[in-house]
Amino acid sequence: MHGRAGSGVLVREPTALRAVVRSWYDERLGGTLYVPDDGTGRAADGSPSHSTAVLPAPVEIAERLGIDQEAPVVRSEYTFLAGGEAGMLSTSWEPLALTEGTPVALPDAGPLAGHGVVARMAHIGVAVDRATESVTGRAATPEEAERLGLAAGAQVQALQRTYYAGDRAVETADLVIPASRFRLVYEFPVDG
Repeated sequence: MHGRAGSGVLVREPTALRAVVRSWYDERLGGTLYVPDDGTGRAADGSPSHSTAVLPAPVEIAERLGIDQEAPVVRSEYTFLAGGEAGMLSTSWEPLALTEGTPVALPDAGPLAGHGVVARMAHIGVAVDRATESVTGRAATPEEAERLGLAAGAQVQALQRTYYAGDRAVETADLVIPASRFRLVYEFPVDG
């Protein structure tokens, strides 16, 4: 059950966990929430809702990006849909010093609007060659629960991802996925 002030109590039928594919083949997924159609016709929906702003890097983000605290970053927030409901929240940060003055300075503008980090960075000659991803389980914050349509304190999978070009971090992101709806499936390239 899920109660909201002014909305009453909602009861959600338990459903089988759907797969969210996390892939290092960025060109295949295009930076989107990839939920394969499980035969129900409930694959990931169209374009996510988003907002973008330039602001000073918070302490933790500056540390993750290896930049000075308060250095300007481009923060983008996305809500990805799957099966008509919010399936993933993503907040990403890129050092503005890396992309400022280029056609890819804003993730949702320019010739590669909406493309993933790897493709956008390649466009300006930055070769992303690895990523790290840390996954934990925790309770949703009140804001996350509201945005994802979850009960207060519901469990989520929290992912902290950082893309690198050599030793330089080019983007870091926090992703939040409802644990009651999705399971993470990882796809890795294998060299012979």
